[in-house]
Amino acid sequence: MLLGVSLVASVPHVADAIQYERSEVLSGETWRLLTGQIVHWSWGMTCADLGTIALAGGWLETRSRRLAVSAAALSAALVAVALLVARPDVAFYRGASGIAVGLTVAAALELARAGPSRWLRRAGAALFALLLVKAAAEMITGASFLPGTLPEGIALVPETHLAGAAGGILAVMVPRVLARGGITPPSES
Repeated sequence: MLLGVSLVASVPHVADAIQYERSEVLSGETWRLLTGQIVHWSWGMTCADLGTIALAGGWLETRSRRLAVSAAALSAALVAVALLVARPDVAFYRGASGIAVGLTVAAALELARAGPSRWLRRAGAALFALLLVKAAAEMITGASFLPGTLPEGIALVPETHLAGAAGGILAVMVPRVLARGGITPPSES
């Protein structure tokens, strides 16, 4: 479904009409905070984001549909907040990399917590650490570590990756904290 949405959204006029455009968001088109995350600047960017979402989200969904959905939703919401609050200089935005990072962080934490072997738990912890180092390095340098996914003239917005990572962390940790307090989440469907 996500691929179909991205294919439709790649049509130039459709992409322009639903991308994050700060002036339009501030004029009341708040839906662009989310729809800007389903359109992309290039096919390379689309493939990188959707491939990561499919792998990390698919693996997470085999563990817990609730975890996969909450990681994606929290990441998308926090990316929207980051764009609006932390980056008032960003006039236009397209991309699902924040969601991809959020799902990958959630998958890494879940693997570190409940992987079937010590080796896989350590691999999950190492992946989580690498993702945090990557996000920090992007914040410091302002450069992407995935060459070729952004077209010329399009700058990385590293805050979206940090926001996505925060969404993935929250999706994994909040149910655990609630469970420790005696609050049980609704049963999974």
